[in-house]
Amino acid sequence: MKNLPIVLGILAIATAFPAWMRSAPVALGPSDLKGQLLARGGTEVEPARIASLRVVDWDDTAGAAKTFEVKKEGAAWIIPSHFGYPADGGTRVGRTAGGVLAVARGRLVTDRASDYEALGVIDPLDAANQDKKGRGKRVTLKDAGGAVLVDLIVGNAAPDGEGVTFVRDVEDTAVYTAKLTADLSTRFTDWVETGLLKLSKDDVRSVVISDYSLTETPDGQVGIDERGQTVFAHKAGDAEWTSEQTPAGKRVAKDVIEKSVTEASGLTLAGVRPFNLKWLQARGILPVPDPAWIAKPHALVLAVGNEKYALFGKEGRIDIIAKDGLRYSLVFGNPALGDDEDTDEGAGKKKDAPAKDGKDAKDAAKPADAQSRYMAIFVNYDASADEAAAKEADKKDGDKTKKPNGAERAAKAQARFGQYFYVVKDESFKSMRPALDKLFEVKPPEAPKPAADAGKPGEFTPVVGGPPAAAVPTPAP
Repeated sequence: MKNLPIVLGILAIATAFPAWMRSAPVALGPSDLKGQLLARGGTEVEPARIASLRVVDWDDTAGAAKTFEVKKEGAAWIIPSHFGYPADGGTRVGRTAGGVLAVARGRLVTDRASDYEALGVIDPLDAANQDKKGRGKRVTLKDAGGAVLVDLIVGNAAPDGEGVTFVRDVEDTAVYTAKLTADLSTRFTDWVETGLLKLSKDDVRSVVISDYSLTETPDGQVGIDERGQTVFAHKAGDAEWTSEQTPAGKRVAKDVIEKSVTEASGLTLAGVRPFNLKWLQARGILPVPDPAWIAKPHALVLAVGNEKYALFGKEGRIDIIAKDGLRYSLVFGNPALGDDEDTDEGAGKKKDAPAKDGKDAKDAAKPADAQSRYMAIFVNYDASADEAAAKEADKKDGDKTKKPNGAERAAKAQARFGQYFYVVKDESFKSMRPALDKLFEVKPPEAPKPAADAGKPGEFTPVVGGPPAAAVPTPAP
C-alpha cells in the first residue's frame, strides 16, 4: 500500500500536462467532430459578439505573411493598419464573418501534419515551419474581451468537385472539408467603399483644369510654373462643351473633356493617408502660408486653427462643378509609395537608396510607385452654379421646399474628405488632368456648300441674245 501515493502522484502530473501546454496542437477527437460547427466549442456564435476579424495570407513574392485586420469601434468598423479608415462593415465584414461562423465540418481528411502541404493548410504564421509552399489563409474572429470565436486555416479546394475546401482549427491536428463562402482577402480596397465623389457625370456642368507644377528648394522655398487655367462648360441636355478660351481655328476636344468628367465622377481610391500638413507636404501637396500665395486668383485656401494656407499640388488641380453648386477640387501630388512603405509622415520624402549595380540600382532609385499618385479632395459651395436654388428663389414663399442649404451640404462632404487624402491610379490622374495641348483640336474643314439650283426638271433657261433653247422633256414617271 505504500506505493499507492506514488502512483496517484504520477497520475496527477500526467493529467495536468495538457492543461498547461497551450502552445502545442491539441487533438480534439476527429472521429467525433463531423457535422460540428467550426466555431470554437462547436456552438453557434451570435454575429453581434464579433469585435475583430483578422485574415492572414502568405505572400510568395515577399516570402512573408501578410496580415489584414478590421476592428469594431463603437458602432463602426475600422481598419487599424490604414489609419482607422472606415471598413465596409455593413456588407464586407458581415459577409466574411458569416461565411465562417455557421459552417459545419464535413468529412475527416487526415490528422497527419505531413499531409498539410498538399492540402494547403500550413499556418502562414508558423515561423518554425520552413516550408514556403502549402500555406493557407488564417481567419480569426474574436469578441470584445479578446476570446477566440473562430481560428481556422483555410486551404485548397478539394479536387473531386465537391465544392468544398480543406480546413482545420489552428489548435487541431485534424483536417476536414467544409463549404466556405467567405472571400478571405487581405487587400485594403476589398474592405472599403472605394467610390469617392459618387457623382453622376450627367450632373456636371463645368470643369476647370489648372495646369501648373511646383518646385521646392532644399531650404523650403516654393516656386510655381503656371501653364494655364482653362474653363469648360455645358448646359443640361447639351452634348457639346464650350470654352471662352478656345483658340481661333480650334474647338473643344469633346472626347478629352468627357473622359476627364467620366473618370472624376467614377473615381475610386487605391489607398488612404491621414490628412495632416506634414504628411501632405512630404507627398507633393504643399500648404504655403505666404500671403502672396493665399491672395493668388483661384487659390485653394485651407484654414488650420488660426493659420491660413494656400494649398497647391505639384501636379496641378482640377475642379468639377455640379448642378447642385458643389465644387469638388482635386489636388494632385507626387507618385505614391506603396502602403507597406508609406507608414509615417516622413516616408514621402525618402530619396534614392545608396548606389547599387545594375537593375538593383534602377529599382533603388524609384522613390514611389509610378502606377499611383497622391490626391486630396476639397468641397466648396458655389451659389451661382446651384440650379435648384435658382428655381426655388423664383417660387412664392408658400411653394418653397426646405432642403439643406448648399453650404451645409458642402460642409458635410468636406467633413468626410477632410480626414484623409488619397492614393489614386496614375492613369486616372492623367485622364482627369490632361495636358493643355490636348484640350482643343483643329476644326475640321467645312463641307462645301451645294451649287445653286439651276432650275427644275422640265424647265429651261433662255440664252440671252440667242435663239431660245429647246425644252427638255420631263421623264415619264
